[in-house]
Amino acid sequence: MDALLPNKSYKVVKEKDSWSPPTIGRVKVNFDASFNQSLLQSVSEIVIRNPNGLLMVVGSFPNSHVVSPEMAEALACEQALTLSKDLCFCKIEVEGYALTIISKL
Repeated sequence: MDALLPNKSYKVVKEKDSWSPPTIGRVKVNFDASFNQSLLQSVSEIVIRNPNGLLMVVGSFPNSHVVSPEMAEALACEQALTLSKDLCFCKIEVEGYALTIISKL
């Protein structure tokens, strides 16, 4: 992850039942994925909000050749981080349901 966001400040948070605001000075990046095993496709959903809860970015990204739900979640996480970097968000908190993916970060 450091290679993806060099010289950036980030904090990884495990998602709870409801959205909570990020620390002041950061944005919260939420991600999730849906997976269709028969078509080997997934869709990544990404939402970025400021500390007031206002939407800053919302995106959906289709993916093909996805072989597992874990791969779908990993792609969603990678796409969320890449989008954050591309939009020059320097201080982020990442939140998602993929405990396996988040714990590996």
